[in-house]
Amino acid sequence: TQVDERGQVHITRRIDLAGQSLGLLGVGYSPEGVNALSDALLERNVTLGIAMLALSILAAVLFGLVITRRLRRLDAGARAFRAGRLDHRIHPLANDEMGDLARTLNALASDLGQSQSTLRQQNLKLNRSVERMEALLRGAEAVLWEAEPSTGQWRFVNGDTQAAASLLL
Repeated sequence: TQVDERGQVHITRRIDLAGQSLGLLGVGYSPEGVNALSDALLERNVTLGIAMLALSILAAVLFGLVITRRLRRLDAGARAFRAGRLDHRIHPLANDEMGDLARTLNALASDLGQSQSTLRQQNLKLNRSVERMEALLRGAEAVLWEAEPSTGQWRFVNGDTQAAASLLL
């Protein structure tokens, strides 16, 4: 390795093959050329790094917007269900976890709607039975007490206690 008076670097190597000399290989370069190439590569790599960072940030923002939009749909549907609007449906946008969640919430709302309808029908039947029982009890000449199984206490329900006492005497 030699450096000449102009600052150029020269490297010379002998090339041998199977014991025979094939010649000399010489390479020369100037430090300015290497520095210029190094600076160009550095500038290109920095530019590419900044571009990749900018694209990554853009991708993250877009991904966040898409996810946020889908989460807002799920939230709006859940709020509708909570407010009693069980006929509301959340439209699944894809066959992924959020789509599965939307379908599950829709099925839950449908099941709750059916349960509410069944409960309303049973409540109407129960209210009619209570009204018939109360009508029957109003006409009965008996003293009625009701037992509370959880406490073992009795509660007066209906009847004329004085008339019942005179019948017993």
